[in-house]
Amino acid sequence: MELSILSHFGLNANDTRIYEALLKLGRSKTGPLLIETGISSSSAYASLAMLVKNGLASYQVRNNIKYYQAELPEHLIEETKAQAQALERLTKEISSLPIAHTERNEVNVYQGIQGFKRAHEIMANEAKPGEEISATTFSTHYGKSKQIRKFYASLDRKLLLNKKCKIRIILDKDLKDIISSDRSSFVKKYEFRWLPREYFSPCGINISDSMVIIGVGGKNPIAFTMRNKTVIESFRTNFNFLWSKGRR
Repeated sequence: MELSILSHFGLNANDTRIYEALLKLGRSKTGPLLIETGISSSSAYASLAMLVKNGLASYQVRNNIKYYQAELPEHLIEETKAQAQALERLTKEISSLPIAHTERNEVNVYQGIQGFKRAHEIMANEAKPGEEISATTFSTHYGKSKQIRKFYASLDRKLLLNKKCKIRIILDKDLKDIISSDRSSFVKKYEFRWLPREYFSPCGINISDSMVIIGVGGKNPIAFTMRNKTVIESFRTNFNFLWSKGRR
C-alpha cells in the first residue's frame, strides 16, 4: 500500500506508521502500537491525536482505556476534489489578471523528478492545438528510467491525440525502438530523423513556441526552461539544420 500519499494531508512518518500498525492490528490499545512501531509513547499519542483529527482513526473507551481503530480514508477523496475545485477557481482568477499575460523573458530551473516532470508538463499545457514540438534526445540518457519513459509517453499522447500537435524528434536508432515499443498505438504520428552515435548530446532539448527545455536525466534530474523569442528561434534553427542532416 502506498501510504506515503497521506503525507499530502499533513501526516508525518510516525503518523503513517501508527496508521499502518492499526490496519495490521485492528482495534488496539496504545501498548501494542508502541511495540509494533517502536515509536515513543509521546510521539505515538501525538500521532493518534492527528489521525483522529483527520478522521483516519477513531476510538472506544472501555474501563477508562482507549481502544483505537483505523478508518477508511475515503473522506479525503471529497476533500481533495474540493481543493482541486478551489485551485481551479483561483487559477481562473489569476489568469484574468494583466500580469498573467505579460510576455515572459526568463530562465527557470526545475530540480528532482517532480520538478523535471513539471517543466515538461508546463510546455505541454501551454502548447496550442496543432503546434509543433521539436525534440532532440538520445537513448544513452532517455532509456534508463522507466518512470521517465512512461511519463513522456503519457505527455506525448496528450499532445498528439488530444491537441493534434506535430512532434519531430531527432534521436539515435536505439531510442527509436524504445519509443516505438512505449507508444505502439500512436507511434506513426511522430516524425523521426536519426543521427549516428558520433553525434551525442548529454541532455534532451525540447522546443515549443513558448519555451525551450534543456533536460539532464540521472538520479537527480534537472530541467532548465528558457522563455525568450531569440533563444527559441536560435534553438529551432539549429534543430532544423540537424534535421536536414538526419536520416529517415
